[in-house]
Amino acid sequence: VHEHAGTSAKIQLVGDKVTKKLQRKEAYLSLYWP
Repeated sequence: VHEHAGTSAKIQLVGDKVTKKLQRKEAYLSLYWP
């Protein structure tokens, strides 16, 4: 159970990084592509 919880936390952390990267990309595109 402990191992599974650690894996879930790792996936959530990676997902959070990807989400922030996508949000930054969208903001960047909206600046230069109205």
